[in-house]
Amino acid sequence: MGTGERRHYGGGCRARRLSGMRSALAIARVRFVLPDGVPPGRLPALPAASRLEVGTTRTAGAVTIHTHALQPTLTVLLSWAAERGVDLHGLDARSASLEEAFLSIAADEAPMEVSA
Repeated sequence: MGTGERRHYGGGCRARRLSGMRSALAIARVRFVLPDGVPPGRLPALPAASRLEVGTTRTAGAVTIHTHALQPTLTVLLSWAAERGVDLHGLDARSASLEEAFLSIAADEAPMEVSA
């Protein structure tokens, strides 16, 4: 290799992996059960929410919110509930576990090809 030449070995792949790790680690979730008569469609717009899961007939009213900003999401949700007198049964808020982050990264990673 001459002066000024540079070789890059998988830098793009490494950067993509690090980016995936950051986004996976940033995901938090909020779970609760809405009382009868309060449909999930009445929930407010939640900052940084990336996905909303609503329970099936077996778990009617169960809601899981995936978010990149736990505190702002909770602030909006709890303010909304307080203003309307809605009790969020079984409220649970937490950051992603290390296992969840690892599984998310592993699922996003494609097999790397190596050429001779």
